[in-house]
Amino acid sequence: MTANSRYLIALLTPLCVLLATPPNGLYWIAFIWNVPWLIALTGAPLRSRFAITLATGLGLWCLALWWLVPAVMAFSGASVVLALALFVLLCVVQTIPMLLFVWLDAIRWGYRTDKNAQNSSSLGHVARRIVLRALYFSVLTTWLPLLIPATPLVALYQQPDLLGWLSIGGLPLMTFMFALVQMSLLEIWNSRGKHKHQAVSLGILLLGGILVGLPAAGVFPRSFDATHIRIGAVQPDLDRRSNTAMLFDMSDQLLRSNPVDLLVWPEFPAAFSATDNAEDAAALAAFESSYPVPLMLVSGYVYADTNNHDGGYYNAAQWFQAGVLQQSYYKQRLVPFFEYVPAGVSKDLLPNAAEYKHGSEFQLFDVKPGVRVIPLICYEMLFDDMVKTFVEQGGNLIVNPTSDTWFGDSPGPFYHFALAVFQVVESGIPMVRVANSGISAVVLPSGEIYHQTGLMTPASMVDNVPIPEHPSWHFRYGWILTLLMQGLLLVDFVQRLIQPRRLNS
Repeated sequence: MTANSRYLIALLTPLCVLLATPPNGLYWIAFIWNVPWLIALTGAPLRSRFAITLATGLGLWCLALWWLVPAVMAFSGASVVLALALFVLLCVVQTIPMLLFVWLDAIRWGYRTDKNAQNSSSLGHVARRIVLRALYFSVLTTWLPLLIPATPLVALYQQPDLLGWLSIGGLPLMTFMFALVQMSLLEIWNSRGKHKHQAVSLGILLLGGILVGLPAAGVFPRSFDATHIRIGAVQPDLDRRSNTAMLFDMSDQLLRSNPVDLLVWPEFPAAFSATDNAEDAAALAAFESSYPVPLMLVSGYVYADTNNHDGGYYNAAQWFQAGVLQQSYYKQRLVPFFEYVPAGVSKDLLPNAAEYKHGSEFQLFDVKPGVRVIPLICYEMLFDDMVKTFVEQGGNLIVNPTSDTWFGDSPGPFYHFALAVFQVVESGIPMVRVANSGISAVVLPSGEIYHQTGLMTPASMVDNVPIPEHPSWHFRYGWILTLLMQGLLLVDFVQRLIQPRRLNS
């Protein structure tokens, strides 16, 4: 295989990801997204493997996340050059897990003792290689914390029957199940003409396919207690120049015919503060006097010191009851270059970027007996450590106010929503997502999606959301599986290192 043909084959992987990821909808391509890249690596020198992987990773993430470039320009005022430079850097960082896999995979399978070289064609060796490479891939590509914790498997977000492994072992276990299929296909390709090898690979391929589809058989049942909460949500589609009149009007229309236990407003671009802006506070008080319903909203600025506005401000989720503030949660996980300027970067380069302070406390909203709301704001929903900490404190319903307005009519809102769906299944905690311009929806722990709204259009929804008895098995005991997978990898890798070795050129 020539160098050029390797690159051409590898670049089919970004194309697969583009076709599979939302909103394109060819989700089944996610089953084989990395196979072209893996085929291109076979037999290549280590330096070429790194170069091929870097090109593949850059292509993959550029096609998947291109919508971030116009978004950062619109939000922060960054120049085209700066936005592109930041984006390329992000794509390189997102590619690091793939590079790490290539490096350790080359050490593991590229150095062989003479005995192993002689036995490498044995059927047992073929089966072992498939399973171990799937293990290496799943652990190494899900281990590192990333700025955007994304995976091409998010293309499956509308296929709840394929997401069940998330509730058992999280993304590492789900990735392993799919990697069994992918590594089997790779072995079948590499074993052309060796029918026994292909038979073994086909057997593992079928096993992997059965395991991937096992959740569809209902082997992971969900249990809910008798508690429900009736939630109303408003998607007003406001922009930076909008006032909040439409938000109040839509809320009025919803509540006239729909009694709810909690009304939720989204995060939105217009400057709004229910506590630190007198006009906004007065409008809210007038509304709550007519509808004294529990209300959860996002104040775009809450000053750290009301007597000194130069002391910084927070992005805050707040719960009001009959016009009285009950609890506030200050956003902790801020979006760099949007909500704050990272250290070492001149504010002049990002003139419109916000300068929020990071919150430090986890605060649940006890809006109803038996219902403890987890108020994750926007981007925070993507991080399992954030969700897990809230759940450990007793949270049993995620309410995720967000604004994807900056992404426009692009794949951005779909990608953001898809990642949130994965977190819901991993945690076993239902989510009510309320977005300013879409996508709003109710997502159950099974991954089932209800009342999904469109993009860039006003909408509202009302639903009875069941409260689970407990979080997922993964959130309670999944660390055991994670440690087991990491431990197996470490044992195998160390065993390989201590054997006599030579470079298999």
